[in-house]
Amino acid sequence: MYGFLVRNWEPGDRILLFGFSRGAFTVRLLAGLITRCGILDFSHYDSEVELNQRIRGAYCAYRRSHFHPQFTERFCLRHARKLQPDAPENDVDARRPPIRFVGVWDTVDAMGVPFDELRDAIDLVIEYSFRDRILSRRVMHGCHALAIDDARKTFHPVMWDERLEPAGDGRIEQVWFAGMHSNVGGGYPKSQMASVALRWMVERVTDVDAVPEAEDHRLRFHPGAIEAIRQDADVHGQLYDSRSGLAAFYRYAPRPLEEIRREYTTGDVRLHPTVWERIAQGTDLYSPHNLGAKVQDAPSLTGTHAWQTAMRHCHSVTRLRQLLYFLLLPLTLALALFFLPPGVANLLAILAGSDAFRHLPVAESWFFSKQHLWAHGAAIVVLIGVLVGVRQFLKGRQDALASAGWASIPDFAQARPKGREILVWASRSSWLAVGRFLARLSASGVPDLIRAFFVRLFALVLYLPLKVGSWLHCRFCFRDLDVSALADPLHLDPGEIRTVHLETRDYLCPTGIELKLGEHYRVRVVDWKGWFDARFRATPDGLEQDETSLPGIMRRSRFLRRRPDQPLLRLLAGVGRGRPIDIGSEETFVSPRTAMLRLFVNDVALFPGFPLWGMRDLFYSNNQGIAMITVERISRESEVE
Repeated sequence: MYGFLVRNWEPGDRILLFGFSRGAFTVRLLAGLITRCGILDFSHYDSEVELNQRIRGAYCAYRRSHFHPQFTERFCLRHARKLQPDAPENDVDARRPPIRFVGVWDTVDAMGVPFDELRDAIDLVIEYSFRDRILSRRVMHGCHALAIDDARKTFHPVMWDERLEPAGDGRIEQVWFAGMHSNVGGGYPKSQMASVALRWMVERVTDVDAVPEAEDHRLRFHPGAIEAIRQDADVHGQLYDSRSGLAAFYRYAPRPLEEIRREYTTGDVRLHPTVWERIAQGTDLYSPHNLGAKVQDAPSLTGTHAWQTAMRHCHSVTRLRQLLYFLLLPLTLALALFFLPPGVANLLAILAGSDAFRHLPVAESWFFSKQHLWAHGAAIVVLIGVLVGVRQFLKGRQDALASAGWASIPDFAQARPKGREILVWASRSSWLAVGRFLARLSASGVPDLIRAFFVRLFALVLYLPLKVGSWLHCRFCFRDLDVSALADPLHLDPGEIRTVHLETRDYLCPTGIELKLGEHYRVRVVDWKGWFDARFRATPDGLEQDETSLPGIMRRSRFLRRRPDQPLLRLLAGVGRGRPIDIGSEETFVSPRTAMLRLFVNDVALFPGFPLWGMRDLFYSNNQGIAMITVERISRESEVE
């Protein structure tokens, strides 16, 4: 797609991008590529081979820009076409075209990796996942339609981070719709629910594109197609199950809208009005149980005790269903081994170049022995059947609890039973007592740390092949390009200010800026939102509460922090390999050496001198929050003043 733009785009042409699911991931990546690298000047290349090579180089420069921000700026200045012929050669903004509109449906980054821990491990080594979650200011408007009801962990949405957007700006609209992933983006045989989101997107792009262009320059739709969408749109259409059949092997994890909300906005979750219509009418007893209390246009939810109680019970059932998933998955795989061809052990031996596999007692007596097939296989089948029955029972209980919760709100009570009996059952059920224990365990943060530990172990195992593959890929993309020139650091002129964005979970936030020995610089936090270390609230100056009240492990690990003498989560700056500089909300300092500037928060760093082990950022994984930070080189005149 970027190649198409390079070959066809002319200054003045408006760019509008649309995509669903992985296609949404693709167009968001394309938007970042355009707004950072610009659009190549087609006239500078004599052959398609040379042009395609530069296009690959632009992509690689963009992918590197998270850890080397200067790559895209250097690439843009060297290879992108000017939008204004008389602009200075070093004016990078004169080479980055604006994008009129980006419209996406349910962005996911499920990019062919079987489970999330493996994807995260790959990401630790080669920056595999989508990182550009802050929509460039060169994009005039972005709209994101999202599915409430999809329960596949791999398909959790990738949001735009709105937390640093100006209040009331309205540039980004992220709206949730009833339905599964493909109920919102399309793909199921019955498309009524998908047409609701499509109609909303058409209305939004039409409104945004209406001004101030001349009529013949606007995006135009075929009237018949628009009428067909309008007639087909019906929120009361069929809501499919995205985990039916073989899709049940996707990890069960309903989208936790409140957790997601905290990571992308300081406001409330925005639901499309049709969501309330489906709940009020009770279509198929539609009762979402993952909304959270902070929902726009629904203030009554916060004060409804019965609704909150029912949703807590639903959350406990969710934890039980997740436990069942982890019990069912290995049993199902074990059962599948009975149906492997009898020569599999020999095949493994050939592939391994060893006879060891032929003598494995497991291979002989468990997987491939006919005399044990019925005994062991039947036992596994019975156990799977029991667990599936329990899963269906819990699913029914969860649906009934959610419906009872919505029935407690007068506006939604008419179309559904009261459900008092199910609430009484939930308050006495030993099942839900186990679920509540699992929920408390999850909230403690211990499972997250264990998961992060295993992710880093996977990264260690995969480190060498991934690094070699990444190196070969970049050598291919960057051949005949002066990579050393692209890697040249950025330097600030006296009085010049640059803006960077920092996420508190990043072990290092590279700025691409090289500071000069003896020069004065000011680092200032312009805006910040949502800083937490696990559940402990913080600011750029550190944790808000006294550290003596922290859990013992957090107090005793103080000596492992990058600055033991400074509060946890306080903003620090690194200039080369020396001691980190204390920044907080703002600090002016003299650069102790000529070196790259990196920003980070104060937290525990394990084995900081051995990044290969992947453990140094383990305690950063539970941090939350974002900040907009300016870096300024102070002029000599300011120093005198």
